[in-house]
Amino acid sequence: RQELESQGAQKLTFVGRFKPDADVKTVAADIGDTLGLTDALRLSSRTWDMFLTKLTAQAEGIGVLVMRTGMVQNNTHRTLNVDEFRGFAISDDLAPVVFINGRDAKAAQIFTLAHELAHLWFGASGISNPDYRRKPSEQAIPVERVSDAVAAETLVPEETFRRRWDTSWDAYGDVETTRQKLAAFFRVSSVVVLRRAYELGEIDQQTFWDYYDKGAANRRPVKGTGGDYYANVVASNSATVTKAVIAAVSEGRTSHYEAARLLNVAPSSLNGVSEKVFGGPIP
Repeated sequence: RQELESQGAQKLTFVGRFKPDADVKTVAADIGDTLGLTDALRLSSRTWDMFLTKLTAQAEGIGVLVMRTGMVQNNTHRTLNVDEFRGFAISDDLAPVVFINGRDAKAAQIFTLAHELAHLWFGASGISNPDYRRKPSEQAIPVERVSDAVAAETLVPEETFRRRWDTSWDAYGDVETTRQKLAAFFRVSSVVVLRRAYELGEIDQQTFWDYYDKGAANRRPVKGTGGDYYANVVASNSATVTKAVIAAVSEGRTSHYEAARLLNVAPSSLNGVSEKVFGGPIP
């Protein structure tokens, strides 16, 4: 925030744009339009991971700092518990933050991102851990209720959902295949699809519970981040923050030591981080 203030940055108009009693579909449509969330974006994403990466980039592009990790300070012995929280949002009209628990399944992280963005549109900071056995309207905390509903409508719009549910049901005639087909199209978890179907009256409560329990029994937390170390550094710190810190080093506004401390890496890793975000070492 201080960096942006020093640059004379303009406030982000979407933060706090709506009050929590606003129409859910109106808020969801505004988030989708602002993010550029379209069917084409879904179809261009071959996997849930790719869709999450693209949505994260879209959110960073409009000024949201998205941070995603499954551990504390790269310490594999201090992992984050999905049962305790899935994410949180810090509402700020210059530097809003969304944090996603990277231990959660990728499809679940997509919903968390949408949920936390809804918090920002309402200008409400908060820690989120929705009970997926309940409809959005049944969540205990008011702001969680409406954020849950907005996230569901943002990712799985009712009109498109009903049309695709009917088409799939006519073709296959069973819940299992239909939920898999819709989860693949919308790039959300099958639990989100099931809950949407229950919420919109396509399946009854007992059917929802039966399939939810089957799915819950098969879900496992992600075991560490793995993969590209530098990509993980960028994901955990936010691409925007990472670029700003590396730029500050290259311009002589901060030291290598301070930059490494801010990004939670060794000073010797800074050139690798710079390669990742700028395509070359620090000048």
